[in-house]
Amino acid sequence: MSFSTNGEFPGDRLPFIETVQYTRRQDPADIARLPIPANWSRYVHPNGDVYYRNHQLRLTTSDDIRRPLTLQYVLEARQDHIDTISDDPNYTRLPPDWEITISDVSESTAVIGMYSRHAGQAYEWREREGDPSHPSYVFRTLTLECDI
Repeated sequence: MSFSTNGEFPGDRLPFIETVQYTRRQDPADIARLPIPANWSRYVHPNGDVYYRNHQLRLTTSDDIRRPLTLQYVLEARQDHIDTISDDPNYTRLPPDWEITISDVSESTAVIGMYSRHAGQAYEWREREGDPSHPSYVFRTLTLECDI
């Protein structure tokens, strides 16, 4: 692809890129009218951030679960995480008030954290380097230095 001297594409046209998928953004007014799913509550942090909490699932997310696909991704990420760590003996030693946070969820990724307010600790499982077809995980406890 060559550029003209003024830095624009020849003929002042950008070639069409077939691999890009364009999605229509949902109107914020439409999103605001979506109901909060059953068993979920909406909260506003003092700094203005909005988050959603499901007490039964011990799950908090900043992703807008009023969007059905986002809710599906959040619930799948939670279940995948629980399934992954359930065989680890450290899982059974978690305090009874453990919680999961999920953010930045998509069809293939999510940022997941676990913590206990009472114990003042966060918990993480990191994938151990090795054979990707047989992943194993390293458990680590972190002390929380601030009130969640």
